[in-house]
Amino acid sequence: MEAVATALGLVFLAELGDKTQLVVLTMGAGRRLAPTLAGLFGTIALLQALAVGVGRLLATVVPDTVLGVASGLLFIGFAGWTWLATDDDDHDDGPPGSMAAFLLAFLVAELGDKSSIATALLATTNDALLTWVGATLGFFGATLVSLAAGSWLRTRVRPATLQRLGAAAFLLVGIVTLVTTLA
Repeated sequence: MEAVATALGLVFLAELGDKTQLVVLTMGAGRRLAPTLAGLFGTIALLQALAVGVGRLLATVVPDTVLGVASGLLFIGFAGWTWLATDDDDHDDGPPGSMAAFLLAFLVAELGDKSSIATALLATTNDALLTWVGATLGFFGATLVSLAAGSWLRTRVRPATLQRLGAAAFLLVGIVTLVTTLA
């Protein structure tokens, strides 16, 4: 269950204020709730399955110590990237469009993103199914926050604060990964 908790917490924090959440904020408003939630959950489950698959593949071809050190350094790098990132390119203020366009924008915004890479990295050393469950629930939880409370967050909590929380989470996981790998 540690794999579920780690993936859930890390992905949840990483996704708060991320570009996919901004897609949800800008394109998800005003849509019927049930189909929107179902479409988002399916898209998230697919994204996380792809990330876990990549991680498991890496685990079979790369030595554990190399994976551990690389994972730790990447998480620390993600911390810096998240801390220094600006959200200028993450806004999409266009019209809502169709559900398919909304989900495609959501999918494309997440491909290769730091939380997908983080999920892949977690899957190299943790149970694949449990990592997928945790990452999917964490991502969906962050998406629900964006969908349900997005306007409140955008008016009352500075995006930089959410960005800093994500950076701190990546830094902590990177340090812990390096320490446990090299100990």
